[in-house]
Amino acid sequence: MNISFDLLRIFKTVAYYGNVSKAAKVLCVTQPSVTKAIKKLESDLNIVLFVRDKKGMILTDDGKTLYRYIVDSINTLDNVELIAKNININDVGKIRIGAGESVTRHLLKDTIIEFKKLHPGIVIELVNQSSDQLYDDLRYGRLDLVFINSTIVINENKYKKFKLIDIEDCFFTTPEFYKKIENVTNLKSILSQSLIVQNEKYDTRTFLNNICIKNNIQLKPTLEMDRHGLLVEFVKSGLGIGFATKQYIEDSLEKGELVEIKVNFNIEKRHINGVYKNIKNPKLKKFLELLKYNIEKNHAK
Repeated sequence: MNISFDLLRIFKTVAYYGNVSKAAKVLCVTQPSVTKAIKKLESDLNIVLFVRDKKGMILTDDGKTLYRYIVDSINTLDNVELIAKNININDVGKIRIGAGESVTRHLLKDTIIEFKKLHPGIVIELVNQSSDQLYDDLRYGRLDLVFINSTIVINENKYKKFKLIDIEDCFFTTPEFYKKIENVTNLKSILSQSLIVQNEKYDTRTFLNNICIKNNIQLKPTLEMDRHGLLVEFVKSGLGIGFATKQYIEDSLEKGELVEIKVNFNIEKRHINGVYKNIKNPKLKKFLELLKYNIEKNHAK
C-alpha cells in the first residue's frame, strides 16, 4: 500500500492543531481539501482516525498510534525541505536578537546553535536585558527581534508578534525546607519566609512586585541577585524560598531536587512574545522559520 506523504502531513497537522480550519491555514490549502484528505487516508488505512465534534478533531486510539509513529518522520522530512530551501543562498549579515537570560538558555539556545550550523556566515548578536529595555531597543532600531513578557503593550501597527510559550510562575524550595513550611500556603506567610529573588530589573521580579502591590503586602527579600541560575543554586543550598518561572526549573522539580510550594491564591499565567518589525528581512525570516519549526516539534513530543 502506497500512502501519500502529503496525506500523512495533512493528518499530522490536523492532529497537532485539533482543528481543520487552523490546519488548512497553516498548510495554505482549503478546508474542504483537508477534510477530503483525511477521509481518503481513513479509507486507505481502513481505520477511523478522528472523532469529530464541536470542539474540533479528536484523535481516536488508532489515530494516536499512527501519530506517534509518523510525527518524527514527518518533522525530519520537513526539516530537510527547510535546509534545502536555504542551499545556495548568500548567508551573510547579522541578526540582532534580544531576550532574557532564562529565555535564551531554555528556549532559544538550541535553535541558535542549529541556525549557526545551517548559516555559519550569518552573525547573531545576542543581548540579555529586561523586557522594557528590549522593547526600547527594538523601537530605536538597535535590535531586529526581541522576546518579551506579555505584560508589555505592543504597537501592533508597527510590529509583528507571536506567542513563543506560555509560562507559569511559582514559589519553590528544597524538600527539606518544605517540610518546615508545608502548611504555609497564603501569600503573606510565604513572603515572611527567607525569600530569594532576582533584582528589580528583571521581569519575574516585577511580576512578583505587582502581586504584592495588589495584595497590599511589602516585599522584603533576604537575598537578591541578577542570575536566575544562581538564584536556583542558592535555593538548593537550603537558604529559603525562591520565585521563578516553573518551566525553567522543571528538570530540578522532576528530579526531586526542588519542590513547588502549593499556594491557596492565584498566580496569573503569562506568556513570552516574539516581536519584530513589520519589514522584509530574509535572514530574520530564516531564523523564525527554524524557531517555529522547533517549537512545533518539541510541542509534539
